[in-house]
This record gives sequence, C-alpha cells and structure tokens, in this order.
Amino acid sequence: MRQLAEDIVTKCPLVSPTRLPEIEQLLYYLQTRPVTSSSSPKQVSVSPDAEEASIHDLDNYIDLLYEEIEDKERGAKLVLQLTRNPEFLEEVLAKETVLTALARVLREDWNKSMQLSSDILYIFFCFSNFSQFHQLVAHFKIGALCMTIIEEELKRAKKWKAELDSTKKSREADDFRKLQKRYRTLIRKQDGLLRIGLYLLLNLSENPDVQFKMRIKGIIKMLVEVIITRQAEPVLILALSLLQRMSIFKENKDEMKRQKVTGAVLPIVSDQKAADTLNLTLRLLMNLSFDKVIRQVKNNQADLSKDSSEHR
Repeated sequence: MRQLAEDIVTKCPLVSPTRLPEIEQLLYYLQTRPVTSSSSPKQVSVSPDAEEASIHDLDNYIDLLYEEIEDKERGAKLVLQLTRNPEFLEEVLAKETVLTALARVLREDWNKSMQLSSDILYIFFCFSNFSQFHQLVAHFKIGALCMTIIEEELKRAKKWKAELDSTKKSREADDFRKLQKRYRTLIRKQDGLLRIGLYLLLNLSENPDVQFKMRIKGIIKMLVEVIITRQAEPVLILALSLLQRMSIFKENKDEMKRQKVTGAVLPIVSDQKAADTLNLTLRLLMNLSFDKVIRQVKNNQADLSKDSSEHR
C-alpha cells in the first residue's frame, strides 16, 4: 500500500508529495470498501492475519479503551480500520463517547505505547482530512496534544542517540551493532508517528487562527529540530510544507528568522535530496527571501548548517 502510494506521487507531477498519507488512505479505502449488499453487516475487510472491524461492534471497541494497554491498542486499531474508510466517519462520530474516550487515552497513555499514540493520532487525522471536522478535532485539543507528543518524541530520540554514542566505545562490536539496529528500528517507528502527527497539524493549519496558536506554542522551533535531526523524506516534506504555508504571514516569518530556519534548511539544497523535498525548500526560501535581514544572515548560520550536516 505504502509503495503504491509513493509510486503514484512520484509518477504523477500533479499530485503534491504532501498528499502521500492521504493517497495511502484512499488506496486503503478502495481496497477495503464494502462490496456486500446494504442489508449485510458493514465491515472493513483486512488482511487474513488481522482482526476484522465492524461498525456494529463499535460499542465493544469503546469498552476496550477502558482496559489495559494491550486492550486499548486493540480497540484503537479496530476503530482506525473504520475511520480509514470515509463512509464510516459519520457513524463513528454519532457515537459521542468514541472520540471522547480516544482523546482521553491519548492524553493519559501516549507515552506508554508508540503504536497506541500513532493509531489514535491517525484516527483524528482521518477526521482532519475534512474541513467540516476541524472544529471537532479542536474541541478535543488534539493539535496541542499532538505538538506535545512530537516534542517529547524528539527528546526521546536525542536520549536514544546519546545512549548509543556512549556505548559505542564501551561495548563489543557485535553488541554495538545490535544496539544500533534496535535504534534504527525505533527511529523508523517514530518517523511513522511524526509523519501522522505532522500531517494532522498541516491539515489543521489551514486556519490562520490555528497557525497563530501553533506559533505561540513553539511549532517553528519544533519543525526546525525535525528538519535538522530527521532523514526520512516524508517527515521532511511535511515539516517543510508546514513552514512554507506559515511563512506567508509576517508574524510567522519573523519567528522563523528568530529560530534561524534558513540555516536549518539550506543544507537540504546541497544534500541532493529528492526533487519534491528540494522544491519545497526552495519555495520556503523564496518566501523568506523577501525579508532583507534574512537575505543577509547566511554568514551567521555556519553553526546550524554544520550541526544539520552532522545529523544527515
């Protein structure tokens, strides 16, 4: 599914790379859409190894969200199956306790399970694809919680990296390689969470008032760290897309100047990144270039550029 979505984005120049998660969701819907008659139970077909979700069992999935972490993971995954199908969004929404329970679990347990937090964020992302549900997402303060989760995950990644570096000299080569492999696996899983979270924030940022709240909460500083420390193209594309969208407003541009955004993104131009990533970077730099001060600070950005290149 993921590979097919990437092929579509790569081969169709009219499809923006920022739409990758949405393309992936639409492909999932086309593959799993119900083919039975209207009188048959509404279900989502999944792979043989996965549990099949049914809209008629939604109350049972809600009950799972009040149990142990493993049950919460199962409940969230089943609800996610339903919400990835746009036909079920209204029916899920009709059960008022579903989103309330999901928001509570995300708020209380996001740091206990990366899979759980990823799945719940993905559920709210499915709603955020439609502007009429943005107020609903805002009601549960998912945007602010999403930013908190991303910030904490970036701190966690720093801790992992520090532990990896500290053991490089103190352990045998085989032990270090095993630890390095585990670190890379964790980073890949974390990239998946960041991709969902950033796309959710990108959808919500359509509203300038929401952008204002994001800026006050420190999103620009957070996006700079994402760009400096992450290598996954989908994550970079979404971070750059958010910055590029926000850069058209003076207040956001001024904050980008304070956070030295240009120093963070300039290495992308010379790193020979994918065309989509480079295109977004250049568009962002073009927006920022209208500020005279930003045009003249290149010589003062050597430290950030050096730090960025060390992480890439």
